[in-house]
Amino acid sequence: MTYLSQAVQQLPEAGLDARVPIASRQRKSVRPLPWPVLLLLAYVAGITIIGKGPTYLGYPPLFWGEVVMAVSLLLIAPLRPQVQKADPQRAFLSLLIVLWLTLGMTLTLRALPEWKLDAVRDAATVYYALFYFVGLGLAAQAQIADRVWNALVAFWVIALIWGTADLLSGKQLSMMGPVLPWRGVPILFNARDETGQNLALGALLVIGTHMLRKRPFLRVALIGISIVGLGSLLGSEGRAVRLGFLAAVSVLVALSFAPKPITIGRRARMLVMTAVPVALVLLLTIPDLHRKAQLDRFSEESFSEKETTAYWRLLWWERLLEEVVERNPAFGLGFGESLHVYHPALENLSDPWMLRAPHNIHVTVLARTGFVGLMIWTL
Repeated sequence: MTYLSQAVQQLPEAGLDARVPIASRQRKSVRPLPWPVLLLLAYVAGITIIGKGPTYLGYPPLFWGEVVMAVSLLLIAPLRPQVQKADPQRAFLSLLIVLWLTLGMTLTLRALPEWKLDAVRDAATVYYALFYFVGLGLAAQAQIADRVWNALVAFWVIALIWGTADLLSGKQLSMMGPVLPWRGVPILFNARDETGQNLALGALLVIGTHMLRKRPFLRVALIGISIVGLGSLLGSEGRAVRLGFLAAVSVLVALSFAPKPITIGRRARMLVMTAVPVALVLLLTIPDLHRKAQLDRFSEESFSEKETTAYWRLLWWERLLEEVVERNPAFGLGFGESLHVYHPALENLSDPWMLRAPHNIHVTVLARTGFVGLMIWTL
């Protein structure tokens, strides 16, 4: 078990105090974090608090994420013996990821003569798996791992505040700021309700844990923001935010099974105290909530109605499967070719940048790396 996972288990007991590292509470001095770790934290802060906009910093196909990953790998590369000692049970998963990376690199090199930079750009589906080894390297250093985790908790709380303000503004805040010319979106941009998941996580951590127990006034203020944020979240359009809320509840429930967990009764009271007021406020203030929250979209999806997203996505995926089986079932279509050409409605699209791959990572893996890659991905 890694130090980081141990820190996760200790959250209810430790109170999620982001100011004091768990592993080094008794130490008098704390060394500054290495600058590559600070770079990593800056990147994680951007994607956690804001969303997709910060990921486009850079110049295609080289973005901020690639730079952070490369620098972080250089930092943790000498820590391989510590990683193996800290968590030898990860050996099988690490082997699978190495196989996955090797397959992706091979297919990318094979596609370079024909597709050039497009092959590298699409290969991000695979090479971002290197962040797995960055995580293991950080987890092998107890003090750094604990401080990184505490920083992430703080990012969730900030995401709660920012996300609530953005929802109350009608998503106007996320459309502010300078526009990235190579992507055409503001730097504060988030894809639809992308920040909703992190907002829900922040809200439930504030309400369901002992966070900031030594700062009661700030805690009360954050609880108020959490209730408003959750209400705005559940009443907003889009299905992703509701799924994010459910994911946040699941995380909170999982944390409660850590050593000295939050009791079942306390957890139930917390959920009731949160859900009942939010539900009452929504029912009293939002007419026709069922329609506005688009909960009915789940029941209306049909594979036979051509206007629904289920229909055009299924058609796209079927054509990709047929193409993979015909051309190269073992290793797929490779990297570089835009997959939009296999969608009947997108074949003549002049700017395929936004739609190079289908809205399904599993189908993308199958299309790019074939059944061999899909098998590795599934394992």
